[in-house]
Amino acid sequence: MSLKQECIDFINLITDPLKKDEYDLYEIETDSIRDICELTGEDVTYGDCFDCKHYGNCPYKKHVKVDVSFWDYADFQRNYIFAKKPSASKGICYINNRKQLMAEMSQFRKEIEIYKDYYADFGEKYSDFMEYAKEFA
Repeated sequence: MSLKQECIDFINLITDPLKKDEYDLYEIETDSIRDICELTGEDVTYGDCFDCKHYGNCPYKKHVKVDVSFWDYADFQRNYIFAKKPSASKGICYINNRKQLMAEMSQFRKEIEIYKDYYADFGEKYSDFMEYAKEFA
């Protein structure tokens, strides 16, 4: 099995249990072109950095072909390229062997769980606030 397919399988194993309702969306793209900001390393494919002073005519936006791209329809994104030497592109994870893949997938899992926990905590606090508001009113 290739590193690319293992990565896709790991991402699916990590994200499938987190899909609790219809609003938990995750997208995995393969062999796609991403727009990466060379200043920040952010993937700006779906948002063009409206706050940036270079907005509209950006010399720092670089089109990069990635092997696997993950996006949660919010702020959590990852882009992977396999079996190539790292270039100057920030925001791209270069994986050349299984050991690197395992380390990255471990980090991926930690970060996505922290991210999901943050939104779950926010939802719980919001629910508590709304209940308090109903009682107060």
